[in-house]
Amino acid sequence: MKPLIAITAGDLTGIGPEIIAKSLSANPGLLKKAGFLLIGSKSVLLAGFKKYTRIKADEINIIKKVGDDVVSYSDINILDCPEFEVSAANINSKSGILSYKFVETAVKLVLAKKVSAVVTAPINKNSWQQAGIKFPGHTEALAQLSHCTNYAMAFYSKKLKVILETIHCPLSRVSEKISTDSIYNKIMLADNFLRQLKNKSRKIAVAGLNPHAGESGLMGREEIEIIAPAINKAGQQGIQVQGPIPADTLFYRAVAEK
Repeated sequence: MKPLIAITAGDLTGIGPEIIAKSLSANPGLLKKAGFLLIGSKSVLLAGFKKYTRIKADEINIIKKVGDDVVSYSDINILDCPEFEVSAANINSKSGILSYKFVETAVKLVLAKKVSAVVTAPINKNSWQQAGIKFPGHTEALAQLSHCTNYAMAFYSKKLKVILETIHCPLSRVSEKISTDSIYNKIMLADNFLRQLKNKSRKIAVAGLNPHAGESGLMGREEIEIIAPAINKAGQQGIQVQGPIPADTLFYRAVAEK
């Protein structure tokens, strides 16, 4: 059976419905590889398909619950949530609480093995704050809802895989947020992720924090006192890791496959 991918609608006052409609219509081959379950407001999602695509409402399967007997693995499905209905308007607490409920529903489905994976359309962090949602973004919400304590935000492409040490943090607070233990854990997470991808090369580079990676302490000592010890500790575990490397040259070297 093909996998079933859940896609949360994001903030219904934002660009989520547009992104979902355009993405699925632009890649018709996707439906040959997986089924898709959109979690959100039927009226808003269908309006997105009508406005931005040629996909018609009768081509989309509307369901009230998730089960093998009602989900079409060859079509686009919408898990309609009537209590989540909201009309497009300015950012507000209602749109915030609804977008969070979409995420919560998706996580429950994947933990119950009703869906294979979750893709999230954009939320608005301001609307989450207005709604009293304590999470600063998707990453922290997904981690807590899935009972995960060791996690990181990452970006993936065939050429580059980037894992972040700090997220959703003002630049002025980055230095106080980093630690040797945290950086070490991120390095180990990165290596484990590359193992899961079955990468033949698991080379990891760690960026410096300061210009020129601190220039031997002339422009900051975080590289010497915090970052390098984490790299050395991981290296002692057999991890192929190097750094700290000035960020401007690190990405050039990475793209050049060095």
